[in-house]
Amino acid sequence: KMVHGNVERAIEKLIRSELYVLVKEEREKKIGKGRVVKRIWTRFFHKDGAQSGRFWSSVPYEQVVLTCLFWRLPQMVPVLIKANRQERIRDVVLTMHALTLKDFLLKLVGRKKRQQLQEVLDERRKLKETQLHESSMLAEVAAQQKAVEEDDVQPEE
Repeated sequence: KMVHGNVERAIEKLIRSELYVLVKEEREKKIGKGRVVKRIWTRFFHKDGAQSGRFWSSVPYEQVVLTCLFWRLPQMVPVLIKANRQERIRDVVLTMHALTLKDFLLKLVGRKKRQQLQEVLDERRKLKETQLHESSMLAEVAAQQKAVEEDDVQPEE
């Protein structure tokens, strides 16, 4: 039985954040850190630009496994490697905060859209119920008219 609590969600965010940091570092190596114009040009007009993919296609599998190991089993990571990761950890924490804000804002937008959609669906449901009610009323009226016509048409003896 797997338990997925607050600690696991926090670790997942840290892993996701570190993978984003790795993608950013890789792109900065390719393009150059200080070249803003070139980064913008590459992002919008070059096939290998910043829109080439997300971390699952941009980070090697080996790096994904190591990142998961660093966060899921920190006791297995040697002290020397932990010391070398300190600079990246600061970026990871900042990225995690940014991702938390992004997720929060996306959730707010999703709630708003869901509420708007629910209002539209409620209106359609009411309209459909009204149409069904009206059609059943029309069927009753038609049946009554037919019964009245049959009574009028019957020959008298």
